[in-house]
Amino acid sequence: MNRKGIIMKHKVSKQTVQAAKEHALQSLKHSEAIEELSQKLKTGNPTEQEQAKRIEPYKESLQEHSEEFLVKVQQLQEDDNSRETFVECVEEHIKATEAHIQAVKEFQSTCLTSLHSAEKNHAQ
Repeated sequence: MNRKGIIMKHKVSKQTVQAAKEHALQSLKHSEAIEELSQKLKTGNPTEQEQAKRIEPYKESLQEHSEEFLVKVQQLQEDDNSRETFVECVEEHIKATEAHIQAVKEFQSTCLTSLHSAEKNHAQ
């Protein structure tokens, strides 16, 4: 609201909206990649099946937030690029990114554990 009591809506540039859309689509691709990895692991040995179970919650969270991120970008375009809606986009982007990072970390930690076990067995 400005000094005269008029509500002013701040807008986000079209370039920023386009960048947000590209990030949302990239988040969806990351979600698909984690889904593909999870499906492959489920058909593997018991260790790989355990890995699939451990990344499942992060995979679901990534997918959920990526989809919501894209919805928010579409709302952003419909809301005439409002900053309030952009903030919601950024929040979903952060949540999607955090879930992706956690899924990758979980996968890496179980890979390292498997590698160390294999090294011990080989050394014996």
